[in-house]
Amino acid sequence: MSLWTILVRIPLALVMILVMLIMPPRWQGGSPSLWMISPFERQTSEHAASQGGVKGASKQGCERLYWPVRLSTGKDASEVLSPAVIPKENWKKGHRGIDVAIDEGSQIIAPGKAMVVMSGKVGGKDVLSLALDNGLTVSIEPAISSAKKGATVQAGEIIGEVEGISDHCENTCAHIGVRRGNTYLNPTAALNPVRVVLLESRISS
Repeated sequence: MSLWTILVRIPLALVMILVMLIMPPRWQGGSPSLWMISPFERQTSEHAASQGGVKGASKQGCERLYWPVRLSTGKDASEVLSPAVIPKENWKKGHRGIDVAIDEGSQIIAPGKAMVVMSGKVGGKDVLSLALDNGLTVSIEPAISSAKKGATVQAGEIIGEVEGISDHCENTCAHIGVRRGNTYLNPTAALNPVRVVLLESRISS
């Protein structure tokens, strides 16, 4: 074997090893490489994996999240009147959520399977808060709901109406807030339907 052949093969071998580490082929017992569209979607897929593996998600995708406010026409209340301004520090001023336009008869929808953690007055405001199975907490105000604290609601279930008292706008909007733990997120991104893309390794044995 010539010196030139050795010098060519060594870098090629190193590249192949690096690719194998990043995208493990099936014949090594690895799983398909998972590329997520956003950090939120990565967290959601990791949750799905812990609940039964990403194998099912590769065919059907993770559970879809529903938009939490629906107009009387049946359409999502997606017109944002006031966008989210999430401060880097929780103690700073900001707008920890979005305000969406509503109409008379707008309904509140459970984004996913969740437990009701608040339903009633908070600081004089009518608030409904849900702890989703994926770790997100979603709050809507003003909200009037018959669902009691501790109750379980199902994804897509109508659980209340946009009515009552709120300090965000008077009878023209609903405020939607989303957080993971103590970290507030932009609801527009966090509550979008989850999209999972699985890229199969192209390395063959």
